[in-house]
Amino acid sequence: MFDDEFEKLVSELNHEKDVELIIVGDGFELLESVPVREMGLVSFEELLINFPVETFDLIVKKHSKALMALRNLAKRHRLIYIVGNHDYYMMKNAKLKEKIQEFFEKIEIVPMYYDRDWGILAIHGNQFDVINKFSVDRRSGHLIPPLGDYITRYMMINFDKHFEDAPKILKEYDNVKPFFEVFHWFEHVMEAYDVGVNILEFWTKTFLEMFKTAEAKWWMKSNFPKTHWLSKVFINRIGGMKLGEFLVRTIAKLRSARKFDYLYTYSKKILSGRRQLKKTDLIGYVDDLPEIDYSNLNGMFFGHTHNLNMKILKIKDRYCFYSNCGSWKPSVQKAENEKKTGFYRKAELGYSMIEKHGEELEIKTGIINKLVNRLDLPLKERGTGEVLL
Repeated sequence: MFDDEFEKLVSELNHEKDVELIIVGDGFELLESVPVREMGLVSFEELLINFPVETFDLIVKKHSKALMALRNLAKRHRLIYIVGNHDYYMMKNAKLKEKIQEFFEKIEIVPMYYDRDWGILAIHGNQFDVINKFSVDRRSGHLIPPLGDYITRYMMINFDKHFEDAPKILKEYDNVKPFFEVFHWFEHVMEAYDVGVNILEFWTKTFLEMFKTAEAKWWMKSNFPKTHWLSKVFINRIGGMKLGEFLVRTIAKLRSARKFDYLYTYSKKILSGRRQLKKTDLIGYVDDLPEIDYSNLNGMFFGHTHNLNMKILKIKDRYCFYSNCGSWKPSVQKAENEKKTGFYRKAELGYSMIEKHGEELEIKTGIINKLVNRLDLPLKERGTGEVLL
């Protein structure tokens, strides 16, 4: 969607000297792709082994301008790609990794990036998110894949498929931020469109049905052995739907009310020396912890949360930074200060640049803002039902 902006940014970098371009994950949306959906709800292990490599061909075809700009940059400069939870497969599937490396000719696909000379550590960030990190079964010792991966595929297969022929705007629920507003979004869409079905009820029911599956139960029991019984509340016959919706709303609102940027919290602990990367943080990515000089860290980069952020911290007698590059993906947000609920699509396309002058680091941040027309008109008044830039 933002190929022109991305191509311009990368092309400008290509004219600079000694560039290292580091992408902090989820740049290739491999997880939410048609080939993955067509595989059905197979196990994470089967998907990892038999991942449809033609997915990358489809990405290149759709975003040729942006990817060709990256390819040209890789010929002259260093291109480093840190895998995210939505493109994890490119690191573990040999055929897919080889295909991507052949296209770019020079690209480093890594689980994280550490530059000792510059004192910089970059990691996607899902490793600190309980829903989207790997864990280990306490009894068997088997690796447990992220529940977030399973939820995404489950909803894509069991919910999205029912709206393939519907206007694209109906599928924007996945971009609603913060998450708990998804309930208002569905209510809003049902008012604006003649959908013919209660999509809020259908979405909630599908989401709660997911907790009945063996994969979800295994994840809950392994990660929360003392409280996994709570998942039964979501699926009980009497009031399960309404109670489940209430719990989803409540949990999401509590997280939002805390305004808790957990990646910033982790970075402060790491930069201040109160915490180091643990082996459990990198389960599923590396077997051995990398050697990092934590006493000389100047800053950390993250992605994952889609929350564009840049903070300067004073640690004892020196300054450090925390940077989240956000996401080059639009979000649907609720309009404020309006009597009638409205939604709009917003994109904050963020990036950070660092230059070194002797022992000093100069950090430059940039934001390309795009505000798209309001998403509150019914289909008959829009004409197409699609929101265009």
